[in-house]
Amino acid sequence: MTAGVVTDHVAGTLSLLDKEVLRYVPAGGNWRDLPDDFPSARVKQIRESAARGEGSRSTYYGRLGWDKPSQGYPSEPTSFRQGVSRQGRLARGRSKLGG
Repeated sequence: MTAGVVTDHVAGTLSLLDKEVLRYVPAGGNWRDLPDDFPSARVKQIRESAARGEGSRSTYYGRLGWDKPSQGYPSEPTSFRQGVSRQGRLARGRSKLGG
């Protein structure tokens, strides 16, 4: 195996919307880092719920910070919806997940 190259793994594909999330949310960030006009009905629901005081939803669309431990192993690593994708990291400007 060449350093930095994984040959025995198949990564799931990300939707175009999830790829946009990766573009905006930095390591250690979450849905609050998305622009106000982000084109997602789900993000709009999350913002409204948080504004009503129904929880911060801090893990939704979350990304791991390089200097912080993971919350646990995700059950659905290609989903950015309910905090299960905190393993998504950027390396050299690209995600290690799906592209």
